[in-house]
Amino acid sequence: VEGLFGSMEAFKAIKRDSEPQVKYTILLSCLEIYNEKLCDLMGNRKKELRMVEENGEMIVKGLTEVELATADEAIEQIKNAKSRRQVGQTHLNVDSSRSHSAFFINVCKYTDNTYGIGEMVGKVIICDLAGSERMARTQTTGSRLKEAANINQSLVVLGRCLECLRWNQTHPPSQRRVVPYRESKITRLFQSTLSGNGKAVMVVNVSPCARDVDESVHALKYSAVAKEITNTPLSARSTNRRMQVPGSEATITNLQQALTELHSLSAQLSDMKVASLHKELEVRGKMSQAWVDGLRQLQLCMLES
Repeated sequence: VEGLFGSMEAFKAIKRDSEPQVKYTILLSCLEIYNEKLCDLMGNRKKELRMVEENGEMIVKGLTEVELATADEAIEQIKNAKSRRQVGQTHLNVDSSRSHSAFFINVCKYTDNTYGIGEMVGKVIICDLAGSERMARTQTTGSRLKEAANINQSLVVLGRCLECLRWNQTHPPSQRRVVPYRESKITRLFQSTLSGNGKAVMVVNVSPCARDVDESVHALKYSAVAKEITNTPLSARSTNRRMQVPGSEATITNLQQALTELHSLSAQLSDMKVASLHKELEVRGKMSQAWVDGLRQLQLCMLES
């Protein structure tokens, strides 16, 4: 965290130089993509999360966010999240990753009078991609085979996206290809970054073993395509989106209760107005009837006289 955003002392210095009511906080959230399903690594793993698009950026709804105070706390939280990932044994690896995982580190700015709603002013996403597998070597069957198929398919889609991005930056607009972001959760999640609204760095792990030469060559070719892509911002769109600051749930709950009470009072006033209108109409009706009866009596008296 300190390497990415600076030490906590730097944030204290920013606070001193900015408006007194402005506060900064660092938030961490972790997820995994298992069999093309989004799972929270810091909350309820059994609940499948969903992505929505807000201002051209993909947001994962319901993802747990933890406020960080030190770099050591960030490392400890990431270790705990990694321990909850899906792993399994194959012929080549005892603890083989069966999913992709992503770690989101956000810097949020807020004030006390915003009622727990802050503004994200910076973010870093670290993604750990599971490696592709050849069934003949891993000898996977059943659920492990399904996991491997989903991993390979998502990596194929990512490769196609990189190929299209490389093609599009070297060809005129009339010859550009549609980038298949929507064909996989991992590419859909990072669509904004891959499209140019952010910087992306790929780190590739290769094996020194001679028996893994085919996988190593494939991984290097994969990274060679990514290296030729130059991210150019497509628009001046800001990444400063609104988000809830952890620890503000009580304030928001109180505001929601107050709003509910206001709605209840408003409904009561509306009912009272309706009742008052009915009473007024009833009184007017009685008065009108009394006037009609009085006029009839007056007419009768005049006729008799």
